[in-house]
Amino acid sequence: MGSNLINPSTMPFLSEARTAALSDPNLYPKVLGPILGILDQHNTSLEIVRWVADFIAEALSSPTLTPDDKQPLALAVLPTLQRLIENGVDGVHDVEVQKSVIQASSSAYPVVFRHVVTKPCDSSVWQTMAAIKSTILRHLDSYPPGVRVCAIKFVQRVVQTQSPGLPADPRRPEQNEISLSIVPRDHALLKSDHLEAEMSGLLDRLLGILQDEPMEDGLLVFAALNSLGTLVKSRPTITPKVFQALFMFNPLKYVSTPLTTKSKIVVRSLERTIRALMVGVMKRNPNHPLGGRMQVYLERLHHARQAMFEEASRKRLAPSDVQDNSEAPKRQKMDTEAQRIAISTSQHEVDAKRPLPSSYADLFNLADPPQGAMFDVQSLARDTVVKLIVPLLTSRFSD
Repeated sequence: MGSNLINPSTMPFLSEARTAALSDPNLYPKVLGPILGILDQHNTSLEIVRWVADFIAEALSSPTLTPDDKQPLALAVLPTLQRLIENGVDGVHDVEVQKSVIQASSSAYPVVFRHVVTKPCDSSVWQTMAAIKSTILRHLDSYPPGVRVCAIKFVQRVVQTQSPGLPADPRRPEQNEISLSIVPRDHALLKSDHLEAEMSGLLDRLLGILQDEPMEDGLLVFAALNSLGTLVKSRPTITPKVFQALFMFNPLKYVSTPLTTKSKIVVRSLERTIRALMVGVMKRNPNHPLGGRMQVYLERLHHARQAMFEEASRKRLAPSDVQDNSEAPKRQKMDTEAQRIAISTSQHEVDAKRPLPSSYADLFNLADPPQGAMFDVQSLARDTVVKLIVPLLTSRFSD
């Protein structure tokens, strides 16, 4: 496949095919064959490969198609999915192609599983599906984050398919839920013990994401929690194991400090996701044996998150508080000095507004307080006045 060549006549055909299939899902089988044939051309561009992979994922996840309708589609695309997931495009594993292929494989897995249950002689189909599963699981921890999210969804679908569900009704096999319960004990290809053991190991890997992954943006943790919510709702047999891991999960443990706005949003969103998961379980079963532990866990998580945010707020305000305390004495001294200057200025303004003295009594009473003008000098004895005049005149002229 050429990565830079684009056939101008191909894209209009693909757009028309998608529009027709979206308007009438029954056309998916008719348009899928010619679209898959495009990938066999040597001049197929990367853009077209991306488009075809996305179209396959879209067709297999269509809510308007029943599992019976999807079965021939899934069987038809399996070789293409295997080639793209193993070899990529011209030996290069494009992220967008990987996402679409893994999403398509997630939708195809239970459909192919049911087909093999009813037709154990079709070993080639199961071998192809098993090869796709093996490749995805082998690179689960090394995929880029966006691809890992799709791979986590694939793991959830495998766990859901290979774990026991509702008891199968042999009289209405078409209505039975796709799970390990529909596999006969003497099936030639599917061994219940092996499938259940693999399921248990994959569930442990899914639960391990909650303990091993750093929070950062929480992308993988959110994907794991959403997958666990689906499993808890559909597979009660594995609920105790899931909740045992959830009760040990502390999202605050992986948050780096100092807290940022982004990390706060992640923590709040994780708390809401966990709360929605547990509250949903308690609503469906008010007498759930783990209901009390769920409530205690949610309360503890809520209070721990509040305490962390309050502590972060205090640490952020601490430097400014210290600075304010160190500046307080200087500010008080400056305020006192400013007040003294203001009082002195107001006194001078009052003195400037006083009228000029018109008598000796007014002359000697220019200073505050003015109560001295009320004193009668004539009441003093002559000898006393004579004794006072000399020192008063001396002090006045010495200034």
